[in-house]
Amino acid sequence: MQIHQVLPALSYGDAASNHAIEIMGILRGSGYSSNIYAKYIHPKVSKFAKPLDKYEKNASNTVIYHHSLAGLDVSDFVKRLPDKKVLIYHNVTPHHYFKGINDTLYDLCKRGREELKLFDGITKLALGVSEYNRQELERYGFKDTDVLPIIIDYSKYESEPDKETMRKYDDGSYVNLLFVGRIAPNKKIEDLIKIFYYYKKKKKKF
Repeated sequence: MQIHQVLPALSYGDAASNHAIEIMGILRGSGYSSNIYAKYIHPKVSKFAKPLDKYEKNASNTVIYHHSLAGLDVSDFVKRLPDKKVLIYHNVTPHHYFKGINDTLYDLCKRGREELKLFDGITKLALGVSEYNRQELERYGFKDTDVLPIIIDYSKYESEPDKETMRKYDDGSYVNLLFVGRIAPNKKIEDLIKIFYYYKKKKKKF
C-alpha cells in the first residue's frame, strides 16, 4: 500500500509543510512508498515534492490531505480521488478577523472553512494538530477524529546559532522581546504593544 500526501502548496518554513515532510520521512522509514504532491512548490523544498499533476490515483492507496486554507481546485481534486482519504486539519483562521482589512485573506479563510464540508463523510480519519482543532472538526460533523500534533525534528535545533544574528541581539545594550507570529488581527498585536508599554513603564523594577 502507498500512502501519499497532498497540499495546495509546499512552502519553505511553513508549519504544515514541515509537518508533511516529517510524516513522509516516518512513512518511508516504516517501509511505505510515500511522496508529497503539491500544486505550488517552493524551490527550497522542491526535492521533497512532486507536481500535483503527477499524482496517480489508486483505490488501494491512502491520500493524506493537509487543510489549512482554501485549497480550491486542489480540495476538489482530492475529493474526487478513489483513494482512501485522511484529513489533517491545521485550522483555518475565522474569516471575520480580516473583514475590511484584507479581502483576499477574508475570501480564502471563508472558502477554507466551507471546504471542510467537502470531506465530511468521505474521510477514514480526520486529524487535528491540536485538541482545539479536533473539537472544531467534530463541530463540522466529522465522526472519526483524533489529534496528531505537529511533528518536529528537534535535532535540527542542535546546530550553532548564527553568529551575526547573535552579535546583533546580544550586545548587552537592549532587552529583546521576541514575538513569534505573523502580523494579523487574530494574533493580537495590540497585546504585544501593551506588554511593551508596561515593560517600558515598569522596567526599573525588574
